[in-house]
Amino acid sequence: MRIPHLFPSAALLAALSVIPVGFASNWSPDLTPENGLAVFDVLPETSPIAVHADAEAWAEVERIRLQGVDPDGRLVELLQHPEADVRARAAFTIGSLGWVRLERLGLRLKEGQEEDYSDAQIDAWRQALTGALHDADLNVRASAMDALTRLGGPFLEELVSVLRNQDNTPFAPAALRAAHRLDKGELMGRDALLDEVLFTIADRLEHAQREQRPELAREALWSAIFAAQRLNLPNMQHSLGHGYFQTLNGAANNPTARVFAAAGVRRSMVPFDPANEQGWPVGGGNAQGVSQRLGLLTGFDDADWRVVYELVGAAQIHGDPALVHKLGKLRRDHSSAHVRAACVKALAAIGVHAGDRSFCATEILGANMDPSMTVRAEALVAFASLYGDEVEDGVREAMNSKNPTMRAGAARAAAHLTAVTRLEILTALTADPHPRVAGAAYASLASLIGPDKGRAIRDVLIDHLVAQDDIGLKLGLVMELGEHFTADDVDALASCLGRANEDIGVELEFNALQALGAIGTPEALAIVRAGLKHPNEWIQWVCWGELMQHDEVHPEPIVGPKWKGPEVLPSGRPIVEVYTSKGTLTFELYPEDAPLHVVSFLELVGRGHYDGLDFHRVVPNFVIQGGCPRGDGNGGGTWLGEAEALPAEFNPRPYARGVLGMPRNQNPDSNGSQIFVTHRPTPHLDGRYVVFGALLQGFDVLDEIEVGDRIHSAAIVAGE
Repeated sequence: MRIPHLFPSAALLAALSVIPVGFASNWSPDLTPENGLAVFDVLPETSPIAVHADAEAWAEVERIRLQGVDPDGRLVELLQHPEADVRARAAFTIGSLGWVRLERLGLRLKEGQEEDYSDAQIDAWRQALTGALHDADLNVRASAMDALTRLGGPFLEELVSVLRNQDNTPFAPAALRAAHRLDKGELMGRDALLDEVLFTIADRLEHAQREQRPELAREALWSAIFAAQRLNLPNMQHSLGHGYFQTLNGAANNPTARVFAAAGVRRSMVPFDPANEQGWPVGGGNAQGVSQRLGLLTGFDDADWRVVYELVGAAQIHGDPALVHKLGKLRRDHSSAHVRAACVKALAAIGVHAGDRSFCATEILGANMDPSMTVRAEALVAFASLYGDEVEDGVREAMNSKNPTMRAGAARAAAHLTAVTRLEILTALTADPHPRVAGAAYASLASLIGPDKGRAIRDVLIDHLVAQDDIGLKLGLVMELGEHFTADDVDALASCLGRANEDIGVELEFNALQALGAIGTPEALAIVRAGLKHPNEWIQWVCWGELMQHDEVHPEPIVGPKWKGPEVLPSGRPIVEVYTSKGTLTFELYPEDAPLHVVSFLELVGRGHYDGLDFHRVVPNFVIQGGCPRGDGNGGGTWLGEAEALPAEFNPRPYARGVLGMPRNQNPDSNGSQIFVTHRPTPHLDGRYVVFGALLQGFDVLDEIEVGDRIHSAAIVAGE
């Protein structure tokens, strides 16, 4: 497949660097207790309101959304409803149902594939939404554009058509925001259209500036930054670095702009070339290489830890030894454990890249005494990567630590030891009583499997897969082994079946069946074929999709309605306080948007489900995640039972900073007890993960939480 050419530098630099004077002060700030959810307030509110002119029509849309099916085609009819909020909600619901259908059918375009959207229902929905792009109401047009991104196909043409029309300037930010959700595969080979889309961003900035429309300018700027760093197409990022640095330097009062610009810097980096002191971008010349180094050094002093975190990651990729001392100072002095841990990783990477461990190791010294266990564990891994077997004693000491974060760190560090030693240590850690530690050991073992080595390790993991009774670790092994399964492993994968009535049993089964489909032998396909009669609907779909890959034609599984919902909803919007080892998180819940999720969460809070559980996953500048009873992310259920899951309740609420959502697996209807909270706006999650609440207070606590931090308890303080 042809790689798109570089985007026009003039347009991109204009889009990324033009921040009109006076606009910075008007930038919508991050979510705070004072400003609620008004992060980007260009578009009208799409969430339900208390009273509707046609309550019956609104209820019909909500019923269809909740049940997940529209057998009578009512949504298309409701796109013509006289009330704009009903039309907007109908458009959003079409997009959600269509996206789920595409996921089931396996029709979403993947990188390297030809377009395949031959589905009558999808085509009908796409046609109806295209018509809604010309609705008299801005919110309806925005909802239709958003829905079209979920349906894929020939969407960019419609986007460009909308953006070409100057009369649609108020609508342009909505179109650009919607474009963020396109999959990378859908963009490949469409360089001319992408050029025009991104060029139009710059035009919208200039147009908004002339009209004195700061809200449009800030939205267009943010859209340009996020779209550019999210798409990350080959070679594109290296042409954008100057614009990113300009944004960092010019957006003093725009925290969201700086965060996304820093993420763009990170994605734009290429390794430093010590021969000519270049390295960013390639061929940029010595002066530009020095300029980018100075830009990083300046950005390291940013007041927002998220900006610094992203720039430290950029320094790790860049690998310039001139940055070592500054990284060392950040490692010692920065208030954020996320930043300090990132500095340790960067220092180790620079030392390995430069082939000189001593000058980087000096800056890491002392990290093993850091107050954060995350930083200590990262230091152990760093020293193992630099010194190998010389730190064996430290790894063995850590594997016997009382703290699971340190033991998991020992599992990661052991991968850097010699073959015999690492196999001994990692095999011992697979029996650790904490699933997160055992899972880390399995992950390290799997990382050692390669085309020319590691066959013995692969066979050891296959033996563990068969013998392992812990369903969560069994799932982890299936996912870690991934592409390493062979025709000899059919029986091992078959041992994963018949577990659907257990916690995460469905996830284990469909991952095993996907692996059997990839093996593709007659024996493997016979097992997949039997899955067409499985009582779980999603497993039927997975088996159907795998057989279609082998040109076996079978009738589509029948999609039944989801739950009707709880009999009684909470009064108003409940307030829940989560008391953690770092402080209190106070959430407001949205029963009007996600009633099943709110009811389940409240019931679990009332039962004390979350008391004593850890945050098992933290991705800095993205999310914190907890609520797993196992502590490794491979467990959880609803108030109805551990093996039960919630149907998707996708809604138009955006993922801003501090939004409360639920993780899921490939099955959209797989939410349970686990929760996550976002560090920053994450528009690519919008409409694809359920939003059921948002943080009111405790943003400082959100930023401080690390893996292993504990939920002491949770309580409903209002609105039961």
